[in-house]
Amino acid sequence: MVLRRAQADREKAAAADAAQRARDEAAADARRAADDAAAAQAGAAAAAADAAARFQAGLEAKRARLAAEPPAGAPGAVDVLVRLPGGGRASRRRGPAAVGSGVW
Repeated sequence: MVLRRAQADREKAAAADAAQRARDEAAADARRAADDAAAAQAGAAAAAADAAARFQAGLEAKRARLAAEPPAGAPGAVDVLVRLPGGGRASRRRGPAAVGSGVW
């Protein structure tokens, strides 16, 4: 009888140990998943920041290639006004060298 009780106690202890290992493994899996998600989010944020920086650099390069607008009332200057679909307007003044030079 004592042997049976000792055997039952060992089986209970083994079952409790197995349950604890399973809980520990589940917690470790959850931590790994959270770490992976955080790394993926950080990578996406870095990629977005890099894309924004490249876009700004490209935009600045394009602005640098544009010719300066001539002053208002300059001889030969042409004012171009475009109505935008949202109801706004965009205007640009072009000098005589740009008119007819293939810029349009």
